[in-house]
Parts: sequence; C-alpha cells; structure tokens
Amino acid sequence: MRRTLIISLVVGCLVGQPAMSQVATVLESATEFECTGAKTATLRERRVTVIRNNHGDSFAVFQCWCRPGDDLSRFSGEIADAQGKVIKKIKKSDLTRSEYSTEFQSDDFFYFYQYTPTSYPVTVTYEWEEKFTGGLRAYPLFMPQMRYDVDVREATYRFIATPDNTMHWHARNFTPDVVTREEGNKQITEFSLRDLPAVKAYSFGQDIDELVPSVILSPLSFTMEGFACDMTNWETFGKWVHSLRQGRDVLPDAVKQKVHALTDTCTTDRSKVETIRRFMGDNTRYVSIQLGIGGYQPMTIDDVVKKGMGDCKALTSYFCTMLNEVGIPANYALISTEYKDMFPDFPSFSQLNHVIAQVPLPNDTLWVECTNARVPYDYRPSSWAGHEALLITPEGGKLARVPVIPDEENNENNVIRIAIEENGNARVSLFSTEYNLCFEHDMPLALMSSAEQRKVLLESLNMPKSSISVLDVKTEGKKLSLKLEAISEGFGRVSGSRIFVPFSLRPYSALRNPKEPAHVIDLEKAGYVSTDSIVIVLPEGYAIESAPKSQTVTSEFGNYSLECNVEGNEVSLVCVLKIKSGIYAADLFEQWVAFRKVVSSICSGKIIIKKI
Repeated sequence: MRRTLIISLVVGCLVGQPAMSQVATVLESATEFECTGAKTATLRERRVTVIRNNHGDSFAVFQCWCRPGDDLSRFSGEIADAQGKVIKKIKKSDLTRSEYSTEFQSDDFFYFYQYTPTSYPVTVTYEWEEKFTGGLRAYPLFMPQMRYDVDVREATYRFIATPDNTMHWHARNFTPDVVTREEGNKQITEFSLRDLPAVKAYSFGQDIDELVPSVILSPLSFTMEGFACDMTNWETFGKWVHSLRQGRDVLPDAVKQKVHALTDTCTTDRSKVETIRRFMGDNTRYVSIQLGIGGYQPMTIDDVVKKGMGDCKALTSYFCTMLNEVGIPANYALISTEYKDMFPDFPSFSQLNHVIAQVPLPNDTLWVECTNARVPYDYRPSSWAGHEALLITPEGGKLARVPVIPDEENNENNVIRIAIEENGNARVSLFSTEYNLCFEHDMPLALMSSAEQRKVLLESLNMPKSSISVLDVKTEGKKLSLKLEAISEGFGRVSGSRIFVPFSLRPYSALRNPKEPAHVIDLEKAGYVSTDSIVIVLPEGYAIESAPKSQTVTSEFGNYSLECNVEGNEVSLVCVLKIKSGIYAADLFEQWVAFRKVVSSICSGKIIIKKI
C-alpha cells in the first residue's frame, strides 16, 4: 500500500514544481513569421532573457528543430554579466548540428548550444533566422510565458502572409490587441503582450497553459508531399487524415487467417477485442517513428507485421484493421495527451499528439490504447481519459469525448494487521487491491525488481527500521494486488508503562505551504476512494488507555470517516477517504486547507496502550 493516487493526490505528488523565487525575466521576445510562398516561409526570432538563478538555466540553451528542407540560415548570440558587459559571443559555427532523436526513426535534425552561467544574473540574447521549404502544416505558437516563475516585459508576434497563404488564429486566456494591415500584396497581422507578471506554481494548481495568454495560428489549407489538406473545419481535416491511411491498411493473408483462428470461437465482441489486442501486444512493440507527411502518415500494415513494431499511428491502424476483418467496427482517433478540450471551430495540428482506437460495441464503447500492451484493453489512461478526440471516418473528422472513469471506481482497499510487541516493535501484514487510476499510478511498482520494490515501499510507508519478509506485487486487468509482511522496530514509542501506537501506515499530509495565496484547485483527475481496514493487536498484559473517536469530516472536496471499535485485545479501525474530482474556485481555497489540516490531524493520531 503506497496509497497510490491517494498518496499522490492527498499527500502531494500532484502539486507541480516546488515553489521558488522568480527564475528569469524575458525582456524581449520578438517573432516574425513570413510566408513567402505556398510551401515556403522564413522565421525570424529574437530573445533577450535575464536569468536570475540556476533554476532559469534552461533559458541559456539554444535549440532549433528542423525538418528536411528546413535550415538555420542565420544565428548570433551573446551573454552579458550583471553590469551589462558582454562576456561571450556565440556564432553559428559554435552550434552543434545533430540528428540525434528520442524517436526510433525520424528525419528531423536540430542545432544546439548550451551555456551554463557561473554567476547571476546574466542576460542571454539569441537572434536567428530559419528557412522552411518543405510545406507548412502549422505555424509557430505565440506563447511568450511558457513556464512558471518567469515574467515578460515585451513580446510581439508578426505574421506576414501572401495571397498563397490563408491563416486563422485562436487566442487563449486573453483578448489580444490585434493590428492588421496591408503592404502591397501582403497581409500583416501583429499580436503584442507587455508586462506579464510571473505566474507562481502552487499545490494542486492548474497547468501553466491554462493560466497564461497564447495564440495558436494555423493555415486554412496546405499541401505536403502531394497531399492537399483543407483545414476549414475538423470534418475536412479528418478527411485528409483518412486519406493518409488509404492503401496502407491492408492485412496480409497470413494475419487474416491468424485473427480468424483466434477469434472465430470467441462468444462475445469484447472477447474478440481483448484477444486481438493481446495478439498485437505479443507480436509488436511500440517505437516512435516520425517520417513523411509531417509524421502523420502511418506505416503500412505489411511493414508493421514484417518489422514487428510501429508507432501510435501504425499500431492503431493495425488494430482497427484486424477488428474490421472479424466484423467489429473500429475508428482511428486522434487525441491530445495534454489538452482536455479541442477548439470546435479551429482545427490545428498543435491540438493533437497521439492516436488511439474507438470501438463502438452495441452496449459499450471501448477506447483502446494501442502502444502499451501493459495497459488493459478496456482501460482509459489518465493521460487522455475525459479528453476530446477526433474520430477519423470516410466522411471526415467527428469530435467525441472519451468518458472519464467515475470517482468511485478509482479505489484502493487496504487490509492491515499490526501486532504490537512490548518493546514497541510491530509485526505488520498488509494486503492491498487497487483499481483504475490507483492501479495506473502504482503499475510501475509491478515492473520493478524485488529490491526496487522494497526500497520504494520502505520509503513510502510509516514503518521505521523495517525488514520485509514477504512481498508480492502483481497485476490482473485493471487491478493491482500487493501483499506484504514486515517487522518494524520501534513502530510504537515506549514511554514508561505506555506505548504510543500510530494507526496509519501512511499519514495524510497537510499542504506543502499552507500560507500560499488562494488559487484555483485542480482536482479534475483526482477523484478516488481509499479504504483502510486496520486491526491493531495489543501485547499481552496491556489495555487501551486512549483510542481515536469515531467521526466524519465533510467538505466540498470529499469526506473522511473514521470508525473505531475496541474488543478484547484488538482495536479495529475503518478509515475511508473520498476525494471528488473537479476544478474548484479560488474562494474555496481556505476550505480546502482546513479540510486537509483536520484530516491530517486525525490520521496523525495515536492509540495509547498501558500495561496493566
């Protein structure tokens, strides 16, 4: 029992980065993007940043990603000390050009330079120009404030379009001051932002992109490698994505025979889906491949079968085609693992970064992750559960929402027995079962070595000087089971004739910083139920002097209940913590702090036993 999501939610693993002082100031951020033709463009950038401490060192890194046909045509940089004296000049020849990629296969390359300040503050200036010649499926984003604890003095974005290029844009979190003018046959659109204060990272706060102003820009149409795309709406965009699969979703005869052999005896459609998903997981592996048509065209199924690998596009296409072969409809679906909502009237590539499968069965619709065989076929991971997806059909793209998992189905049940010895040592046994989000959070534990599992558990459980004699972690479907037996020296604190015994193996923590100002509380993917059934066995010759009172604490965010009963030499406790998912307004922040404090106080309590 690591209290899984329960740990991460209420103890604080979802609190974001630790609060820190302001790390940098962007003095100037200037972007000019000029479309010079139907497939060509020039990007000009200038960045001037004051780095105030080592947490802002990433602003001293220059990195420019390119695709085939692109190039960095001009670059200059300089570093100035606190007095404004230039201490280093950087030329294009100082940059490293590399084709290294975290992708298995990619035709991208990049230019890179890293400067590590030795004292602070320093001012870093980078200025460069990049040429694009391979087609334009997306335009640079205007988001000058891309991380917490950074303020921005001035930021501008100028988009220059010729008659060959049409553009639309969508603003988030602000109403932009837009200036549009004509110069000859060019249309110029300018956005500007000034004096943006730093945004602080708070516990359970929202993601930075939900808080800062940004503008997404996208072409209304483009042509890439002979494929023309109309991006007027999601329907036409979906038709383009559908066209990229044509002729590439043909199953080899041997695979057709295999899937029929595996599924013809299945009695339900769900069992067919599960069987085919298992077959694909046993015979392929995920690799990231970003080649051709902007990385949006999947490999042919024949290549997936021959090579035994594919990316999310290829594996999802393979999975859908196998299901179609056995008479089960399945849709190729694009989704974002970052953004919950898609802009309904604004199609753009920047809103999508993953591909999954939708399987609309008669009595249930399955949403299937095809890249990780360890994810159950009928489980919706937290990275995209609740998000909008774009279903790709022959008629075009259709927006659909992936259902969220109900809070009550994200649960953990812990059965704990703690036998106290007269010297304060304890023999502890624990059996834990975790489902859905709780299972997902702790699934990495099942993949660790025994030594790693022991280390993680001993660090997370409130059992000082413990030695584990039995440990078994396994997964089955959407369930994780954990069995543990251990001896903990000094579990109870001996004081004269009394022993002070904690009843919680994982005390509920209060806020990291209860003095932080009120802010929106993001518990949107945080709903769960945790139940601890605890039996504490007293040593012979001891009796209860003090035990926790049964009580219930309720709030807007959930509730906590404790039931305590004493019978003979045993104390039985049932602790239930329920957290309700949601986005809570800043005016509820003090109630959130109060709820956590009172639950923390209860969970930190002790049972006092006395020798008789």
